Amino acid sequence: MKISKPSAEELRPLLSQATQEGDIPEDEWHKTLITGFAKMLRKSPLQYRCFGPYWWIFKSLLLDAGETDFGTGMDAEWREDMDYGSPSLNLLAAYAYYDGAFERGLIYSNTHTVASADGDETVEYVLIDEDMETLGIARGA
Repeated sequence: MKISKPSAEELRPLLSQATQEGDIPEDEWHKTLITGFAKMLRKSPLQYRCFGPYWWIFKSLLLDAGETDFGTGMDAEWREDMDYGSPSLNLLAAYAYYDGAFERGLIYSNTHTVASADGDETVEYVLIDEDMETLGIARGA
């Protein structure tokens, strides 16, 4: 089932803010954000759950950046459904979702209630990445 997500047009102003109106090159912003999250995920792997349905586009960005510590397993269908066709928008959408979920206390929750694409109902999205769950067990989380 497809879920509702912000449009690319809704994300572009946030991207402009994130790059401080272009003062920070997007590739530098990508690197800084991905490096920071990779460091956090190495310490607390189960926080990946906070990304909810956006985890798969974020994991894809981690892999593209050469971050292979988190495995290579991928839910290709969800990765495709959540893709904006732009690494910057993908990163921003994943970060924005993570930030909102974190604020709601969903740091370690693998269940996320999201709106369906048709807007008529909510959907319980359950995130399970076996690579990250195994890493969490190995780290004693």
